[in-house]
Amino acid sequence: LLAAYAMFARELLNDVPLTEEYLRRAVEKSPGEAAYRLDIARIYASQGKLELVVQQIDALRRLNKYGQLDAQIAALEQLAERGPKTP
Repeated sequence: LLAAYAMFARELLNDVPLTEEYLRRAVEKSPGEAAYRLDIARIYASQGKLELVVQQIDALRRLNKYGQLDAQIAALEQLAERGPKTP
């Protein structure tokens, strides 16, 4: 449910802080759900919160069974290298 609220906050309200809050709570409640970690890492990357991106990448590596998350992890690493989006 928290992830659904996060998507609503991002897509319809365009409220990044609210999106971040809901995703943070979703990760806390379901730390083994890679999708929540991927989403919040993207939010962190867009805001330049690189230390938090790295934390999520590390957690995703621990969840990465049989290389299923290799492509997503590589994409996050590229986002982190590029830094935050500028308007």
